[in-house]
Amino acid sequence: MSTRFIYKAKRLADIGNLPTAAGIGFFNGQFWGNTNGVVSPLGGSPFGNTLLVDGDNGSDTDTRLPYKTVQAAVTASSQGGTIYVKPLEAESASGDTDPDSYAETITIPAGKDGLSIIGVSRGLTQGGQPQIKIGAGATAMFTVQAFGVRISNLTINGAGSTGGGILLDATAGTADAGGLVVDNCHFKNCKGAASSQTAGAIYWSAQGASWYATIANNDFFDCRIGILLL
Repeated sequence: MSTRFIYKAKRLADIGNLPTAAGIGFFNGQFWGNTNGVVSPLGGSPFGNTLLVDGDNGSDTDTRLPYKTVQAAVTASSQGGTIYVKPLEAESASGDTDPDSYAETITIPAGKDGLSIIGVSRGLTQGGQPQIKIGAGATAMFTVQAFGVRISNLTINGAGSTGGGILLDATAGTADAGGLVVDNCHFKNCKGAASSQTAGAIYWSAQGASWYATIANNDFFDCRIGILLL
């Protein structure tokens, strides 16, 4: 069974299962306690704030499992944390033309500085990476308001939507989005509502905002515009 965190103690042999009676057990690298029939994890992660997302088998409420959505993991993360995103399983062994997607828009708010969101990738292409695709709407799939964020090894597919891919948002008070790193991502069909100058695969909220971004080793396919500097 996967857990939300990757623990240093995971390498040690489990000395028991989840406690079924009042007491403490050690399971999947974490101590668990049973108090009046309520089983819950004890303490924090000795390996830092590393979170997992598994849209097929995860849960945003069961703390013994990975998260089901990327946004829930972002909300639970701390500064300098890392989120690993698993690709969703294909619906069939053959015949699919588009991979299953995390159908969500994701906001990384101010205060989540240094957060990394990294896809567990098989390659830099659609179908080889976890895909973010909302299918409709006019909101960017990623809105970054924190400093020093990294987005890596993800496919961002704007088909059916008009909000673009990644927005560096420095317009909301304490938001900055400077120092963003976007690498090894595949962008497809990212576009704005009426023209290429309203959104792009990667675009800024305002002229001169969000300095020192690094954009490296990405693919852009059928995007109305790739990188837009207002």
